[in-house]
Amino acid sequence: MTTKVPALKNIPTKVDRELADTLKSMKEAQEIRLGRLGDPLDRAITLRELIDSGMAKQLTNKPFNPNGTTPEFIPNDDTIGDLTIPPAPTGLEASGAFTEIIINWNTAPYTNHAYTEVWRSRDDEVGTATLITTTSAFVTTDPVGYNQTYFYWVRFVSTSDVRGPFNQTNGTKADTVEDIATVMAQLSETLAALPGYSVLTNADSTNAANIATVTGNVSTLQTTVNSHASTLTSHTASINSNSSNVTSLTSTTASHTGDLNAMFVLQASTESNGSKSVAGMVIGSNASNGSGAQSYVQFQADKFAIWSGSSNIAPFIVSSGTVFIDSARIQDGAITNARIANATIEDAKIANINASKITAGTISTARLDSSVIVSTDLSTGGSSTINGANITTGTVSANRIDTAILRATDVGSGGSTTIDGARITTGTISATRIDTANLTLPSSGAAAQTIGPWTPSNTMQYKFVTSVGSGAGFYHGFVRLQGITNHVKTVSLVYFDSGTSAIVYNSGTTDKLPGQVDRFFSSSDSANIPQAFEYTGSNTVNLFILAQADSAPDSLTVTARFYKYST
Repeated sequence: MTTKVPALKNIPTKVDRELADTLKSMKEAQEIRLGRLGDPLDRAITLRELIDSGMAKQLTNKPFNPNGTTPEFIPNDDTIGDLTIPPAPTGLEASGAFTEIIINWNTAPYTNHAYTEVWRSRDDEVGTATLITTTSAFVTTDPVGYNQTYFYWVRFVSTSDVRGPFNQTNGTKADTVEDIATVMAQLSETLAALPGYSVLTNADSTNAANIATVTGNVSTLQTTVNSHASTLTSHTASINSNSSNVTSLTSTTASHTGDLNAMFVLQASTESNGSKSVAGMVIGSNASNGSGAQSYVQFQADKFAIWSGSSNIAPFIVSSGTVFIDSARIQDGAITNARIANATIEDAKIANINASKITAGTISTARLDSSVIVSTDLSTGGSSTINGANITTGTVSANRIDTAILRATDVGSGGSTTIDGARITTGTISATRIDTANLTLPSSGAAAQTIGPWTPSNTMQYKFVTSVGSGAGFYHGFVRLQGITNHVKTVSLVYFDSGTSAIVYNSGTTDKLPGQVDRFFSSSDSANIPQAFEYTGSNTVNLFILAQADSAPDSLTVTARFYKYST
């Protein structure tokens, strides 16, 4: 039997103003509790509704006593829950950061999901694992500190408190980075172990002893040289005292000139050369003091001379301490084949030259055969570059093409003149050369798929949807939400960094977005909700939906499509 709630009468107009305000507040409070005004979630529930919903099976006969301890109704505990064993979770991933490990897995594919247990162990043995947390989301963070290694497992628990199997027998491994302070300490120890480190940092006694030894050896050498100075002086005096013997040898040799026609004679004396007297050494046939000599070689301080009769031929000259060949002493045509590594020829007449030896840009157009190339073939700017329009198709042979710039494999595989895209270096084509009318960009996201369910607990829960791209860039796209069953509300679109679990972008609830949808029933459709944000990291960007269910396990159909542009 349903009891009709009487209507609330209007406040009389002929009452005191203060009383009228009081009655107005009381009436507004009653209308909210009766569900006639405000949000339906604020309506009061009657005992009759508890029985009709199955939460209680009957009322006690005892009158209501607000100060008593006996409940007004008997709870309905006869309902048997769904005892189906949850499936094994899939897609478990564990990623180590500096001091934390981020664990995430795929959403539960059954309707009465309550939460997920997260287990870990030092060893890859599930039997040694311990429970570290439970969560209704599908991602969690485990703070473990620097330089730690753990293995992880997860399993689902239903609303009937039935636990499913672990995701797999083998654990999922994750490591955190080594402590920066420890790394720096190890680096200092490594540097200290390098050869010579102590020499650079400490003037030890061994190095001092080595320096003292070298200093002593240098001092000993200096003493030895000084002690032989008098000996060298006495030898010099002895050589000077024997000059008369050399003179005697010279006169004796001169008196026997006729007997020495076919002999080489060594003479050391002062020779006459015109009006100049110089000291030198003579080797030759019929050598004498210069008069009547037939031919000989003379070595002097400033030249190497060959005498023929009375003529002095000096093919070598000395200038600034360097010996040169006199340019006039090279016979014409005497050099028939020579290799010059790098030469500057100021003026030359070459009877025959190979064109391949001419460096580009060194021959003026006046020296070119006009039957081969004319000045109009050059670029309009007057430089030595040939204008491409002046090259006839097929006139440049393949061996004249710089293969470092263009290779035969750079053209299409069918042998056409089309260049394969794989042969084009990134950034070498300007935007003005791209046909934007036919431009196709790769997209990320997912087609329409079922996301959920959310459990009927009015608790905010995250549900993974899809990846919308990877790496830094400007992300632009849309998300479309459609109701399936029951009631999903307070819906937000949240984007996470997969590596750090940091929020990249939060759209806010959908009633603040262009879709203008507050609650999703079976017929609700948000249409395409535009989304745009910038991401500066290097990881994958994942889309999650944050929402809550109302009275039963609820789901949504979600479509997401995104393009990524450079920042």
